[in-house]
Amino acid sequence: MKICVITSGGNAAGQGLCAIEIAKAAQPLGWEVIGSRRANLGLMDDVPDIMQINPDDPLIQALGQRSGTFLLSNTNGTPTVDMKVNFLRNTEELGIDAFVIIGGDGSIRTLCTLFDELQLPQPVIGLGKTVDNDIKFVSDSMGLWSAVENNVIQLRALHAVAQDHKFLYVVKLMGRECHDIALYSSIQATDDLGRPIVDMCLGPESWNYETLMLQLSQIYNRVDPVLGATNYGVVVLSEAMPTMNGEPLIIGYKADMKTPIMGDMQEYTVNLLRTNLPSYLGQTFHQDQIRDTSFDHTQRGAPICEIDRQLARELGQRAVSALQKGISHQFVVNSGREFHLVPFSAFEEAGYPLKDRKPHNRENAIAYARTVQGLRFGSKQDYNDPHFYADRTARRSNFGIWNPTAAA
Repeated sequence: MKICVITSGGNAAGQGLCAIEIAKAAQPLGWEVIGSRRANLGLMDDVPDIMQINPDDPLIQALGQRSGTFLLSNTNGTPTVDMKVNFLRNTEELGIDAFVIIGGDGSIRTLCTLFDELQLPQPVIGLGKTVDNDIKFVSDSMGLWSAVENNVIQLRALHAVAQDHKFLYVVKLMGRECHDIALYSSIQATDDLGRPIVDMCLGPESWNYETLMLQLSQIYNRVDPVLGATNYGVVVLSEAMPTMNGEPLIIGYKADMKTPIMGDMQEYTVNLLRTNLPSYLGQTFHQDQIRDTSFDHTQRGAPICEIDRQLARELGQRAVSALQKGISHQFVVNSGREFHLVPFSAFEEAGYPLKDRKPHNRENAIAYARTVQGLRFGSKQDYNDPHFYADRTARRSNFGIWNPTAAA
């Protein structure tokens, strides 16, 4: 059997490693594994752009340590008739017997629609990855914890600058309508003395200006008992946090004209603070002390942490096992250490992964976040610890404006 691996959608740590794990699992069966470069576009060219994935090749082994996917990716574009013809011809001429797609549920749906349209008989298995952790039925998606670990390192650096120069940093993190990255990064980020770094985490709720000003006044009236630092702070924003009137800040849509592109909420918030500060706060810090930044795609290109390495291994092995059993059109999902198969049709029934998600209890979200505080991401013990995971719904946060220092 010849398996073709397609990595699609936005980058997430562990994608390329997962492709190699598929090849490792297929090797004892005498199966061959190739990869389509630039997602499905590698099979849509006049001359196919594919890569042999030999797990014994030192070059492939080295590429597996690279974040993201060495097969490259694609997130935009609707295939033309000629591209579809090329896909069908190349699949046949290359002798591809099965597909494994590593992507979000949007990538899975898009490719399955293509497969159904072309009436391809080959079985297909889907594996979930996304730093946003917004795939239904998946508790901790491949890429999430690497992104969180990356954010913690950067937040520590930002916090030191904020203290030294009396800056208020407003930081936007990824996650779209899912707020796990913002929540977990805020909880995990502590200074060398184990104290929380993030002063406020602004979540998905419509937020109140007066409450925000009250929280800021509490931050800026403090004095660090160790350093004597004053008038500094770090505020984390969830990517899809709404504006003051409760509307999402959408600046456009992706090629499918359905998936929104979120605006720069950190710029919006900083402008709001600079232009609407009450007098008692305006005397505390100047406009040029309020800075905005965004970690953006460093979260996607984060080094692969141990949790995501093991997820890549588990998902790759289960994909090959499913194909060996003749299973097709199924998505391998994980809930903690438990793995299951979910039919692609379940994602169609569910619709867009988060549009019907309701906010969940704030206390439950904070309680879960506390269970992971202090864990070191490089340890295999964390991944195998049953207490590391909790029920997915218990970790959905309705945290609104939340002060981790007060909650600790």
